[in-house]
Amino acid sequence: MALYQELKRRNVLRIGLAYLAAAWLLIQIADTLFEVFGLGDAAIRIVVIVLAIGFPPALIFAWVFELTPEGLMRESSIEREKSITYHTGKKLDRLITVVLSVALVYFAVDKFVLSPQREADLIKSATQAGIEQAREEERAKAAEPQSESIAVLPFRNLSGDQDNEYFSDGLTETLIHMLSQIAELRVSARTSSFAFKGQSIDVREIASALGVANILEGSVQKAGSRIRITTQLVRAIDGFHLWSSNYDRTLDDIFAIQDEIATSISSNLEVTFSDTQKTRFAEQSTLNADAYERYLKGRYHWNQRTNEGYRNAIELFQQAIEIEPGYARAYVGLADAQAFYSVEGVSTMQQYGIALDTVTKALEIDESLGEAHATMALLMQNRDWDFAGAESQYQRAIELSPSYASAYHWYGELLSQLQRLDEALDAMRRAAELDPLSSAISSDVGLTLYLARDYDRAIASLRDSIEADPTFSRTHHYLAEVHAQLGQFSEALLAHRRGWLLAGDDPEEVERRVDGLRDALARDGAEGFWRQRLELAQSARGPDWPVDAAKLHARLGDREQSFALLERGYAERKFAMLFLNVDPAWDGIRDDQRFRDFLERIDFPAAE
Repeated sequence: MALYQELKRRNVLRIGLAYLAAAWLLIQIADTLFEVFGLGDAAIRIVVIVLAIGFPPALIFAWVFELTPEGLMRESSIEREKSITYHTGKKLDRLITVVLSVALVYFAVDKFVLSPQREADLIKSATQAGIEQAREEERAKAAEPQSESIAVLPFRNLSGDQDNEYFSDGLTETLIHMLSQIAELRVSARTSSFAFKGQSIDVREIASALGVANILEGSVQKAGSRIRITTQLVRAIDGFHLWSSNYDRTLDDIFAIQDEIATSISSNLEVTFSDTQKTRFAEQSTLNADAYERYLKGRYHWNQRTNEGYRNAIELFQQAIEIEPGYARAYVGLADAQAFYSVEGVSTMQQYGIALDTVTKALEIDESLGEAHATMALLMQNRDWDFAGAESQYQRAIELSPSYASAYHWYGELLSQLQRLDEALDAMRRAAELDPLSSAISSDVGLTLYLARDYDRAIASLRDSIEADPTFSRTHHYLAEVHAQLGQFSEALLAHRRGWLLAGDDPEEVERRVDGLRDALARDGAEGFWRQRLELAQSARGPDWPVDAAKLHARLGDREQSFALLERGYAERKFAMLFLNVDPAWDGIRDDQRFRDFLERIDFPAAE
């Protein structure tokens, strides 16, 4: 009892109570703040341990020392009648009351205000995580090689003449096109299949990379009008040959050979062509062999993806059409080449107009060509800004050619422009499943995540794309844009530098650009970085120059200049105008009525 009285007199109990109340309050505050700064449970445990360790010394301190008007003194050196522990105790009582009151207020706020909000956020986060997990499982399931899936590898040219390469490549591409018409069969796209051209790689490794269960490979020998074609269908999991055949025919029989190969594959994989498709293939067998040969050469040049290649392709497709005026696929090839061909003195919109007339002719001849509908959709989207019409055409293209990766890719781009970003990601990922080695598609998956403001996943996706193909410059520039958006300018500089070098820009010029950006960043921070980017855009004058410059003016807060340049971009119908709806670069001026006016003039539909 005497000890208890002495503990009270020396305020040890009060000190202990005040310490515990203050410690509890500190732990609650730390718990809230650490969560904001992303510190985990380990940091909270450290705080609790430190406060627990400090408790006994605080009690000992209160027992041994007393706070007096002269300062801190040992209790044993103070005469009992001169002790002021009673008055100190009253002050401690007031302090304890204040601390407990603050703790009570904090408890009430936490329980009735913060806690419900945290629970709501937790539920929302868990729901979103569940949705995303379900999507990932769905995608993983879709990516598993199903038995009804195939990749047609480039047929080897055994003719001993490089000039016949177009024929072996063209035969491969035609078979891909034919098999892509089967709704139940997933066919790897040309870009991915041709990535293995000329390589001696085990079919199981190729099938794993392309996500397919079966591989078709073969060879072609061509001598004058005589052709010899060998084919074999291999089940990838065990290398078992499901089917093989040899054909020694004349060039006039090429259509029959293609039909026999496609039919044999469908039979072995237990999938079927529709009656409409069989009728169309039968009609193709009447095509002029010379026209078909020119068509194959045209596609060979088109796939080089150079302006000279497009020019040569246009000439060859036109020759095929002169020989066979009803050759719908030649019209589609011609439209594709016209859309991408750059002619001095002819605007992109004029080229699009020429291509639109051509693809319209193709559809008049054969409405069932999925590729024609996809090209029509792309032109309606980029030339006419007819979003509803383009969407209808994309959907028809996918219905007719369910394995045509470009249709999903371009459709995903349209959906992102319309702010339907979840649908856009689904379409982009479907394109990536069909064409897993396409750098253009994989980089656009990352771009779509950036447009959705999902910056962390955008960075991860773009880094995956770079790991798969470090040489594709566009991916590096997309990554730079995401880093810059997050204020990570040093990372943005490195990514831009790699992108410029990979694009073939002069190394000394690249270093000057990087040094200029780095100096501007060091001198003026973010504003300096964006202003220097603006100078680079003005000097480069790229294909989307007015809009690119307007975007940078928007980031700098120069609204008048931004809207003046946007007016030019609108008048010239620049492609980048189609991303006004979603590009984060415009967020700083979205509240301006003039910006909303542009959205109305482009006639974007209201976001769903």
